[in-house]
Amino acid sequence: MIKISAKAEYAILAVMELSMRKENPEPSKIKDIAKAQGIPEKYLVQILIQLQRADFVRSIRGARGGYNLAKDPTEIRVADVVAAVDGPIKAPSKRGKQQDKARALLCGLWDEVYKRTSNCLNDITIAHLVAQYLGTAQMYYI
Repeated sequence: MIKISAKAEYAILAVMELSMRKENPEPSKIKDIAKAQGIPEKYLVQILIQLQRADFVRSIRGARGGYNLAKDPTEIRVADVVAAVDGPIKAPSKRGKQQDKARALLCGLWDEVYKRTSNCLNDITIAHLVAQYLGTAQMYYI
């Protein structure tokens, strides 16, 4: 099965929040992002550094500094945000030699779950999530 860490969820929420603030030319402060999405500030700092390295966010230094999106939300896939903080999503490990038909069947099932989940995370952009959050789009991936 695929596991999505709390860190990855926070990263997605942070990118969504910056996406919703993209019309405002002022950079967003860490404390404002953290408060809006319920993310611990100290944890968010580390996440934003990783997102900056992956070119999803841009930091602006100084008293009026903060963070902005570096890309359009339509170009940011959920899978890429997860990979930026957790590394690439990995297929489930094979559990040794498949000795019987039932275990082989389950291995095939887990592989299919991985493929479908991976495809879903690759198909959905931050723009999709924001549109669903704002109520301007339906959840089509469920």
